This record gives sequence, C-alpha cells and structure tokens, in this order.
Amino acid sequence: MNSLERLLSILRGYPSILLAYSGGIDSTLLLELLKVQAGIRFQAVFVEHPALTDNERDIARAEIDAVQGQVISVSLDEMQAVWGENREKRCYYCKKFLFSQLLNLAEKMELAVVIDGSHVEDDPGRRPGMRVLDELGIKSPLREAGWNKRLIRKQAKVMGIKSWERPARACLATGIEGPVTRRKLEQINRVEEFFQQQAVAPVRVRLEEGHFSIGTLACHGGEIEELFATPAFQQLLDSLGMTLAEVYPLSGGAIR
Repeated sequence: MNSLERLLSILRGYPSILLAYSGGIDSTLLLELLKVQAGIRFQAVFVEHPALTDNERDIARAEIDAVQGQVISVSLDEMQAVWGENREKRCYYCKKFLFSQLLNLAEKMELAVVIDGSHVEDDPGRRPGMRVLDELGIKSPLREAGWNKRLIRKQAKVMGIKSWERPARACLATGIEGPVTRRKLEQINRVEEFFQQQAVAPVRVRLEEGHFSIGTLACHGGEIEELFATPAFQQLLDSLGMTLAEVYPLSGGAIR
C-alpha cells in the first residue's frame, strides 16, 4: 500500500467527517481528496476569527463557498477571553476553544469525527496547541498516514491544486506580547501583507512596546532589508505609528 492509498484508506474508515478547514494547503488537500471519494459523507467548516490575515480569510471563504461548506464566526471579544495575557499557553487555549466549537457542531450535524490537516512535522513540543488534538479526540489523517509537508505539496501539485506551493502563515496573535487587541492584530496584518504584496519571501512579525521585529529565513534577509529604505515601507511605518527594532532569522527553516 503506497502513501496515497494509506491516506485514502484512513479517510474511508471514518463513518462521517467534519473537516476543520483552514484554507492552508494541508486541509485543502484533504478537502480535494474528500470531494472525489464516492460514498464519504463530509462537511467542511471554516472557523473565521480575528487572528487571520485578510488574505487567508479571503482564500478560505472562496474555497468553503465553492463546496457549500459552513463558516463559524468567532468575535474578537470571545477570542480575547480565550487568549488572555499568557502568550506561552495562548495557542493551547485558542485551539481548545475552536475545536470544541467544531465538536459541538459535528454532534449537531451527526458527523462521527472531526479531522484536521496536521502532519508528521507538526511537533507538539514546538506547537503547544497540538496537545489539544489528542485531548479532544480530533483525528489527523495526514499525520496517521505518515505524510510530511513535502509529500503534501507534491500530491497537491499532482492534483492541480493552485495553492500547492503557497507558504504557511502563522496566526497573527502568536506575534503579540501581552494582551491581544484589534489594533495590534491590524498592525501585524498590514506589515505581513505589505511584504506579501511585494512578492518577496514570507515574514513573521513580532510586536512589542510600540515597535516590531521582522523574522525571515536567513537566505532572504538581504532581500527583505532592501525594502526598508523604500518610500512605501516608510509610509507604512508612519501610518502605523511604529518603528522597526530588528530583523531576526527564523529557526527551523519554516515560517510557522
């Protein structure tokens, strides 16, 4: 049994499925596989929350509308209560809250399991929110089938999924020290979107005490720094009332 056959066997083994759809390539691959598998009853659900970038929200909305999926909208007030001020455990509490919403919906829709797009390279030690999946009984077929990011992108390319090489984006709230506010989320979103519009390597922005730091892969550091002297970047800083503290290398070779 090859890797694709194993993954499909796992998907067919679920009586019915609620797919936690994020708009990223991992859950998009699962969505496309489910669409072409006869006899699998499933529903894709996108949780719209304030820590998504505008681009992520637009992409996921378009995909979920195309398959007549559902959208759960979570307000900033709800998320602020979940996030609190503890950045270290913010991801854990957030994921627990969001997946609890999906489990409740799955029960109402009489769907047997909730699945997500986690894979074997999603390390629980580096991403505390991963523990929630085991605690709540969320299934991760890609991880169970032994798929990594390279294999996911390869299969997505074979299937003609346009987003097969789109970089992963981290939650905006992970870059904020202290309380998460709408203003801080908007500041990070605008800086990250600026670099995306310039068609350069993706970045991660950290915000603290009125200034921000920009993280990028070491091989793209010079490319990013060239944009700092441009009028467009200076105008962005002025409009946000922010200053740039530093550029730092991302560890682990990934944006997430």
